[in-house]
Amino acid sequence: MVEGKSPIWKRPMDLMVFSFFLCHIPITILFAPQVVLPPDMRDVWIPESFKLILLNSVELTGDPILAMAIHGRPTWIAWVMAGELLFQLPFFFYACYCLMKNVDMRMACVVYTTHVLTTMMPVVGQLMSSSGEWKQVIGWQLMYM
Repeated sequence: MVEGKSPIWKRPMDLMVFSFFLCHIPITILFAPQVVLPPDMRDVWIPESFKLILLNSVELTGDPILAMAIHGRPTWIAWVMAGELLFQLPFFFYACYCLMKNVDMRMACVVYTTHVLTTMMPVVGQLMSSSGEWKQVIGWQLMYM
């Protein structure tokens, strides 16, 4: 991407990537703090509506990683979600800005992608070791990828 005046709606690939990053902002804000904070702090800092959205999401999708985060919160998932809050969330805003302004952000995307691929290793490992049906496990792996 070269800095330019072309509006984002005339750049379909950029519009698709912009939509991806924009959609992940509210998801990260809604879900990640609930996983990062210990249960006693969640009651103080997380609004009930956010808790209900997470519970309904887990119930609707059957997401094993978020379900595990709610009902047991292993340390590894809390740290992965902390990385989402501290690194990915600011990047989502930065990426949306760069895409709107048509500014080159290739190097930032390389750093972001490296971070995402590194954090996916424990997620995929957890899914591979789950006792679910293979079709379901593969489906979850594809969803997280």
